[in-house]
Amino acid sequence: MATFKHPETGVILNEISVRRGTLNFDEAVLAWFMRFQAIPYHTIAYHLGVNAFELGKVYRGEQHQNAKPEAVRKFLAAQLAAPYTRRHGQTRRRGTENHPPRPTDQTGSTQGKLDLG
Repeated sequence: MATFKHPETGVILNEISVRRGTLNFDEAVLAWFMRFQAIPYHTIAYHLGVNAFELGKVYRGEQHQNAKPEAVRKFLAAQLAAPYTRRHGQTRRRGTENHPPRPTDQTGSTQGKLDLG
């Protein structure tokens, strides 16, 4: 992200490289997709180059009413295609989540009474 200093105050600012008046259908789908990813509202507006009011028109259904169902379809497809991701970069295939080990007795067997003392 490019930055620059304000000429009068010297405060570092982020450069806005994309500006849009309104969102087209594909951008509206992306806005919903990013919302499903829990990206903050103001960050989505910044990345798409629109003000929050224009983004709100999409979320309220005033523009591009079919964008949300399309975003749901794409989001679910992306979730199913991606491997199950755990913290710290560990990945596992879906359905093989890491379960805690079963307690064992002194012989290593999971059958019978446990010796906890």
